[in-house]
Amino acid sequence: MLTAAAAVVFGMQDMLTQQLVRRLEHGDAALLVSWPLWGVIAAAVVGLTLSQNAFSTADLSASLPALTHGRARDRTAPVDRPSARG
Repeated sequence: MLTAAAAVVFGMQDMLTQQLVRRLEHGDAALLVSWPLWGVIAAAVVGLTLSQNAFSTADLSASLPALTHGRARDRTAPVDRPSARG
């Protein structure tokens, strides 16, 4: 359960990081006072705490699959698809 919660928090961190990067065009000062910056920091601390607690309470073979399954996928990376051969 802890690793599933960590995966959700890391997904939220990813979403907040994307919003933070979009705000870069408004300048550094706007970035420092924006709420996504503080959300990213909070999500990083909470996610790392949850995942470390999960790794210390359960065997790695039990805790790691839930974390890697819940990890966000990079939607911008090209997908390798097999070519159709005729």
